[in-house]
Amino acid sequence: MAYWGGAFQSILDGKGQVEEGGAIEPDTKGRSTLIDPIAEETRLGIPYSLHSDVPVSPANPLWYVQQVVTRDTWFYTDLATDDAEPMPANSIEGKQNADIYQALRGITIVPAIQNQLENYIGSLEKGKVADLVILDKNPLKVAAKDIHSIRAKSTFVNGIEHIWIQPE
Repeated sequence: MAYWGGAFQSILDGKGQVEEGGAIEPDTKGRSTLIDPIAEETRLGIPYSLHSDVPVSPANPLWYVQQVVTRDTWFYTDLATDDAEPMPANSIEGKQNADIYQALRGITIVPAIQNQLENYIGSLEKGKVADLVILDKNPLKVAAKDIHSIRAKSTFVNGIEHIWIQPE
């Protein structure tokens, strides 16, 4: 969403171009408003997983969660800035934002199900592989725009703790 959303707005419909004075031409009826239509997929019961096309975009699962919840994008991809633009809502289908809980499922149990590994990974249950991450904040309790800043405190692989020291 963040990495390609702004680019696809202008490619798909010729909208979303930065106009004179810095304003962005709105696109409320075009195809780009339905890039990653998470709300519609959720409504229809279509499972989705969130992932990266590394090395083109960064591998950061909580960042993917933030993107489908906020639907922010950058026209000139400088992800270190706050210079984000929200993807426009479609005039018929409306906003395509995900809720945080459903987005978290898109990086945990849903990919496990899609890969037929749900009996082993994807959720915390007795008998499953004990691979998990301990976060410094609860993603369900932080502002959506701050989900990307949640840090891993430690990880467990096969039940063995590995302290995670993440650079600031």
